[in-house]
Amino acid sequence: MKNLLGVIFSLALVVSCSASAEPISPETKPEPPVVVNLGGGVHFNETTQVLKVSGQTTLSQYFGVIKGFETYEVKKVTMQGPGGYFFVSLNIGRYLMEQNARVEIPAGQLCVSACAFAAIAAQEVDVRGSLWFHAPYLPAAPTDKTIHEIASSYSEVYIKMDRYILEVGYNSNFSFKLIEHTSPCKFITVSTAEELITLRDVGMYRYEQRLDKC
Repeated sequence: MKNLLGVIFSLALVVSCSASAEPISPETKPEPPVVVNLGGGVHFNETTQVLKVSGQTTLSQYFGVIKGFETYEVKKVTMQGPGGYFFVSLNIGRYLMEQNARVEIPAGQLCVSACAFAAIAAQEVDVRGSLWFHAPYLPAAPTDKTIHEIASSYSEVYIKMDRYILEVGYNSNFSFKLIEHTSPCKFITVSTAEELITLRDVGMYRYEQRLDKC
């Protein structure tokens, strides 16, 4: 009888201890990143603190970049896009330069034309995808302008392009090669950070590649 009571007491103690133990909580899953849309193809990831700039280079994109830096602590900027407005790209580039921004061209992505001009002004450019450059052009010739007026406009654009290239620390030979050897169909391409440094320092033509896209 004593042995039976002892067994019952032991079982009751085990059940009591088991009932009082705290349940094991499931493994906590990390919260998904919060991505804020700043407009113009600009998004900020609050988890990684990366500002993503993608799509057409427009005035809305420029304002989105400014809003990103003014609102958040941006650790890195990623850039990709098919091009856009040339003078807007210069504004974006100068702003990135003022912010001492770090820019990355993601692997498998292209940063073309206006996107590329903006990216090269950054303090550091990590090229994992490709930068494609060509000289600025008009998508269509205005019909209310004389040939002289159109030619004068091109001259002004080329002068501003050359000043910008010098301002961001690139060799002026780069400007000449853009004018001489590129078009809306033919590009100077850069696929590594080392190639970009060479292009910046010496502007050598042998480091350029032209791709026929038309």
